Amino acid sequence: HYLYEHIIRESIKHPDTNYIILVPEQFTMQTQRELVRLQEKNSIMNIDVVSFQRLAYRIFDELGKTNMAVLEETGKNLVLRKVAEERMDDLCVMQGNMKKMGYISEVKTQYNIDPDTLETFIEEQNMPPAFSYKLQDILTMYRGFRSAISGMYITAEEVLEAFCDMAEESKLLQDAV
Repeated sequence: HYLYEHIIRESIKHPDTNYIILVPEQFTMQTQRELVRLQEKNSIMNIDVVSFQRLAYRIFDELGKTNMAVLEETGKNLVLRKVAEERMDDLCVMQGNMKKMGYISEVKTQYNIDPDTLETFIEEQNMPPAFSYKLQDILTMYRGFRSAISGMYITAEEVLEAFCDMAEESKLLQDAV
């Protein structure tokens, strides 16, 4: 409450300054309503309430990066199914499971590791062969997936990374509070 009132006071004192309030996606409308309710004139002309995701898309738009196609969950499943079919002969452990319902969804779960780090981990660790083969299969699928989407798509998980890379170029952010 204190922060909202403070931002409202500051936005009135500095009408040419843009204020950004970052909230979780599910609270954007609720926060906007609360700010409007707290402002005497019931308007918040220079205050934007956005989630990180919405702010990212706003910056992409500002910088003309609107050609970034984001691959959502269903798209990932389809790409992984195609990669599995193309690389079936290279898979040791996963080969028999690829036709099982829901298996592709399990394979697509990402844990913020890149293929090179995974490969180094496989090479450096002394682990049971079955586990090593499974990790090798995951690496095969991961590289196939990255290759299939390269230059055409980014994943929803990569949106914020792309946003971080571009944030410094944004005039909207440079002059904002």
